[in-house]
Amino acid sequence: MNKNSIKKYPSILKCLLKKDTYLTIYFVFFVLILLYQFYDQLSVGYTRDSWNMGEWMINYQGGFVRRGLAGEILYVLCNSLNISPYYLIISISVICYCAIIIFIVRAFLKKGYCIWVLPFVFFLGNPILNDFWVRKDNLILILFILIIYCIVNKPKLYLIYINLLFILGLLIHESIFFITFPILFLLLFQHYKGKVKDSYKNVKALFQSILSLVPSLICLLLVMYYVGSLEVAYDIWHSWDYAEFPYVDAYPEGRMFPDKEIAGGIEAITWDKDKTEGLLLQVIELLPGELYPPLIFIFTISTIYFVLFNINKLDFKILSVKPKKNDTIVFPYILALQLCALLPLFMIAIDYGRWIYYWAVTSFAIDYLVSRQQVMNMLPEWFIRCVDFINQKITYLFGNSKGVIVLLSLFIGCYILHDLFLYSIYNSSLYIALSNFSLLFARFFLFLGSLI
Repeated sequence: MNKNSIKKYPSILKCLLKKDTYLTIYFVFFVLILLYQFYDQLSVGYTRDSWNMGEWMINYQGGFVRRGLAGEILYVLCNSLNISPYYLIISISVICYCAIIIFIVRAFLKKGYCIWVLPFVFFLGNPILNDFWVRKDNLILILFILIIYCIVNKPKLYLIYINLLFILGLLIHESIFFITFPILFLLLFQHYKGKVKDSYKNVKALFQSILSLVPSLICLLLVMYYVGSLEVAYDIWHSWDYAEFPYVDAYPEGRMFPDKEIAGGIEAITWDKDKTEGLLLQVIELLPGELYPPLIFIFTISTIYFVLFNINKLDFKILSVKPKKNDTIVFPYILALQLCALLPLFMIAIDYGRWIYYWAVTSFAIDYLVSRQQVMNMLPEWFIRCVDFINQKITYLFGNSKGVIVLLSLFIGCYILHDLFLYSIYNSSLYIALSNFSLLFARFFLFLGSLI
């Protein structure tokens, strides 16, 4: 079909011949799937002993313990105002998730990135597809964004706010340390290094950077010391006995401690060193079919990394949003930095889906808030050379065409637990879209059959 024959088609047919149209249809269809799943999860609800609810309910009623600040605030509010903790937790979770979506969409529009990848499982669709949006993750990410905003604008003036936000995050969930400390330390080090002129500027900048974060580091030590115990978990669990939850507990006799009736997120604070070591062994032992989890993890992470650092190559117009020409030369370094920061979490905790969500959101937040010059100044040259070397090898492996990037983004899947990565294809955007389309098609024919 030549160009002259195309001109004879009506405008609607011309539109249908564009690849942007098909990608837009797919994008809209997938967003509708996410909205339906979100509505379905709200309808089914969450029990008090679920991980989603339990993580929010950890409080200080059994004494000071890690992850307890948010639950203590909820406990006081629910007691004082006589409101349901369930609906308060759901409301906070929805608000935090929407705030992250708005921030990332705005960042994409400002930077001129293609929004096509946003709803997929390795990005903003992850909390719905892996059903963890009713957890503290989005609140932690909001605190992370606020900290980076403060350090980038006026680091010395906002230093007290940086520590307050960091301490707040640590008392809510210690995972904020892994995503925040490396980038925060590097930015502080760069700031102080620029103010010292003598030959010992690196040592002085190092000392000042650590000294600036002493309050947060002390809080981290306290959180690591007061990890929790069975007795504390028991007191926390029964501190919520007064509250009515609309859904019956799925594990009325508890999981690890049937006699204590403790389950869900509250149960996690009873885990000791042996339990943590057991989780680490799960990460490195063979999966069914003699597949080695680290290899699956490396392939999945490499694929996501490749798609995200090549996002500027996607120039598709989605919903009238046309990407702009953008210089993303520093973005691979940000992705690599945040991946290195999260590696300890990948090793000691098996919620891989959540850490991938952390990785994607924090990387784009840094890219949006921190200037290119600041990123290049704060990173050591050896790190930049290593990332450049890795980029060359990954590009050689996958190529760099738009078609490859689109196909990989369709086939990438990730479950929240590491041992389900073997079945990640069932959580890819393509499989989800096809399965939902088939279901919709079948229901349509059943409806037609009922009319006959």
